[in-house]
Order: sequence, then structure tokens, then C-alpha cells
Amino acid sequence: METLKSTLLSLIESPLQEEGFELVDLVVGGRSRSCQIQIFIDKGGGISVDDCAFIDRMISGLLDARMPDLEHYRLEISSPGIDRPLKTSRDFRRHTGRKVCVRYQVRDHAETVTGVIADVSEEAVMLQLPDSGKTAVPLTDIIQAKVILEWKQEG
Repeated sequence: METLKSTLLSLIESPLQEEGFELVDLVVGGRSRSCQIQIFIDKGGGISVDDCAFIDRMISGLLDARMPDLEHYRLEISSPGIDRPLKTSRDFRRHTGRKVCVRYQVRDHAETVTGVIADVSEEAVMLQLPDSGKTAVPLTDIIQAKVILEWKQEG
């Protein structure tokens, strides 16, 4: 499946970018000749149902024309959602100033911290922690990271 995923990535990433979309994630399941392909996309201002339909037609056409061995597939196009996982420096930059929960590898164990994204480089995320100053978390050590959605009560 990893080979199929790599092939799909090389096929769809550039056309998505040309149309102004960011490929957030690609998930491939099932068997190689009959599989489920989930593509999560984003763009400035968010994703609409019309965007998903447009990308579905575009990707289906690419798959049919360039991957004829892929006989049966189910294609799903979706937005990553408001609580999408943060994976790249670009993801973290987009959420600078927001509170996040980050689980990361430290030598032989994992740690979880909650803080506000203070700064982002290509190598690390700098988090402002509630009571112990700042800490830098290398992007390569991050296992999982998500924005913490804070709901404001009216009144």
C-alpha cells in the first residue's frame, strides 16, 4: 500500500497545488486493485462542497487516465475539519498564537504538553507553556498535535 500511496501522492499533489489547494493528508486502505482513497484538502477560506466535487472529478479523471490497473476504487474528498492534526511547519505557522496539545517522543518515552504556539521554524515549534516558560519541540519528534478548541460563553 505504501507504493500505491507514493504513486498517488506524485500524481495528485501538483495538480491540487495548481488549483490552489493544499493536500493535507492521503489515506489509502483496502487492496491495491480495489481500494479506498481518502484525500483531505484545504485552502485559504476553507473548503466547500463544490470544492470537494470539483476535486473528486479532477482526481477521478487522473486516476482513470494514468492508473488503469486501479480497477475499483472508492474516492473520498474531504476537508480535514476544524480539529485537524498539525503535522508540518506550515500547519503550525497557520495556528501561531493558538493553544495546542502536542504529544512528542523524548528518548525512550512520550510526553504531552499544552501551550500556545509562540514561534515556528522548519525544525521546531516553540511553545509558551502556562507555568514553565517556553519549550522547543522538534517537528521530527512530534507524534500527534492538535489545536485545542476553546469555546467562549456569551453573557
